[in-house]
Parts: sequence; structure tokens; C-alpha cells
Amino acid sequence: DGENCTEAKFKVEATNYPLNIVYPYTSTTTADAPKVVIPTEQHYTEGTFSPLSVPMCGYVENSSEKATLKHLVGLLKLSIVGNKEGIVLDKVVITSTNGAKLSGEFTVNCSAGTMTACENASNTITYTLPENFTLSTNKESQLFISIPAGDTSNCSFAFIESSGDKMVCSW
Repeated sequence: DGENCTEAKFKVEATNYPLNIVYPYTSTTTADAPKVVIPTEQHYTEGTFSPLSVPMCGYVENSSEKATLKHLVGLLKLSIVGNKEGIVLDKVVITSTNGAKLSGEFTVNCSAGTMTACENASNTITYTLPENFTLSTNKESQLFISIPAGDTSNCSFAFIESSGDKMVCSW
């Protein structure tokens, strides 16, 4: 809806219920095994998250119900300021230190709104920045990285400059 970007309406001609709904759709999704992907490589998008990195799901029990989609990820907002002029940040690599899966393919339980990592899921996300992404010393640069909702346990962050220098911290 061009006037209200928070809402979309679709008419579904379904005869078999319940309906499992996932967005965005993946080619490996089946009626019995809906799946979503949290991209292993996400890209800087000013003021928001990387396109297609925020999967959602919904569930419709019967034809008289409306579907409401639920987000399956949270957004990690990083606000970064350079400590000196001329620092060009190339990427941020987030790694789960206990092996929790942060990206890749996940099967979805649409009625519960939960997801389970598939065998090919990864414990890292690489967040790439545009060429010559120079940090300011007086204005924050904000990065929005999608990660699975819930407890992802401890993670390390590697902030990698275009020169190859890096700073590693953990949460």
C-alpha cells in the first residue's frame, strides 16, 4: 500500500488450511517445511537494514482468519564514531562464540513463530560497508544488522578497516 508502508493486503484463494506463510520466500520452502534465510552477508543500507534480511512468518488456521506476520529477527544497532580522522571501515564480522547459528537457512514453525537452524546455517554474519565508508570523529555512523530473535549468547565483533587493521570486541 503506497500510502501505508506498514501494511499489505492479499487475497488468497486457498482450499487447504492451515496456511503457513513465510517472507521472503525461499526456493527450498515446502508446504510442510517452511524456511527462511537470514543472509550470511548483509549490506549497509543507510538508516535501515539490508534488503531481504528481516524474515517474517504467519499462520492462518481457517478461511475466516486474517494473517499477521511476525518478525523472526531482531535488529542490532551499532553506533560508531572514529577516534581519529581518516578511518575507513570495510566490514564488521559478527561471530557467535558458542556456535549459536546467526545466519543461513532456518525451518520455521509458523504457528509458534519460531525457527530452527538448518544444517547449513552459520555462526557468523559479515556486514559489508560501501567503498570509502569513512568514520566521522563527531557524528555517529549507524549500522543495522539483523540477527535471530532470542538468545544468541556471546558474540565477538571484528571491525575491519580497509587497510586490514581490525579491532575485536565481544558482547
